[in-house]
Amino acid sequence: MIEWPMDVLTRSTGESRVLRVKPKKCIGRSYLRPEGDSLVVTDENKIKIPNGEYFTENKSAGHFHVYARNSDGYYSMFGRRLGVDGQYIDIYPKLKGRTPLPELPNETAVSLELVWPDFPDSSVPTAIKECPEELRAEAFGLAIYRGESYVDIEEPYRNARKKLIQLFGLENLIPSIGALYLDRRTKKATIEGLLTSAKRHGLEGYVLKKFAYKDWWKLKGLHEADVFITGFKISKSETYYGQVTAVEVGVYDDEGNVIPMGRVSGFKDFEKTAMTNDSHQYMNRTIRVLYQERASQGLLKHGSFESWREDKSAKECIYAEQFGD
Repeated sequence: MIEWPMDVLTRSTGESRVLRVKPKKCIGRSYLRPEGDSLVVTDENKIKIPNGEYFTENKSAGHFHVYARNSDGYYSMFGRRLGVDGQYIDIYPKLKGRTPLPELPNETAVSLELVWPDFPDSSVPTAIKECPEELRAEAFGLAIYRGESYVDIEEPYRNARKKLIQLFGLENLIPSIGALYLDRRTKKATIEGLLTSAKRHGLEGYVLKKFAYKDWWKLKGLHEADVFITGFKISKSETYYGQVTAVEVGVYDDEGNVIPMGRVSGFKDFEKTAMTNDSHQYMNRTIRVLYQERASQGLLKHGSFESWREDKSAKECIYAEQFGD
């Protein structure tokens, strides 16, 4: 028997509980490199996606939520946000009657993205507070249907997609561009083609799906930038208290002013230890970072350390030369 509302949607981690998010496997990104308007695969051996048939859906730029109805008919919608009491915030009472949401059968849970059309995903939390009529729910995953969990079983993707269409209507599902077959000969070219297509259409990427809620693979293109370190993020957690965990970075404008570009993580433990012990040595050093896109305020989104640029000074990290807007 399924206990509701959160046990099958969360997993235990120590003394806390964390929302169980989309079952995606992120392929390694170190082998993806920009080449003109495309992204090319430089190391085919790092493509870990198994051979087989996959269904391709757009990677939506919104905020992940689980929309559910329990056995008593009570609706809820949880995202990743925790309230001051440490509990997940149920936003369904706020959205009810303002954002179009279909009725669900009892004991059903659907994963969806809350999207604010024509606004970046960083603006969605504001939309959730204000609940404008334009805020939309785009479904992409059927986690539980009439008491049967699809999270850990091999329910065919086609079956779940048909049920989602019946519940939400095709117009309220994240678009799918159909099926494709991957094998050793076609994998590299297919992935490059999808990444190029995503960039051309202004998408965050694509998700390749085999089953209803299992064996999903996310394809997201990355951009490169050379920036310099302007500050350090110091951990306040019990485990890493006092240690550098990330860095603040910036670039120069044409007049020599520093433009903040956000925070970058992804350093190895020995690098974080070195920066903790002697932060002055690392201030203003140039690094190459990979990032997904620019956020609404121009900051690098999901910036990750790639390498040190000993051949390039901070003064050579010019905004206009790299971003051009």
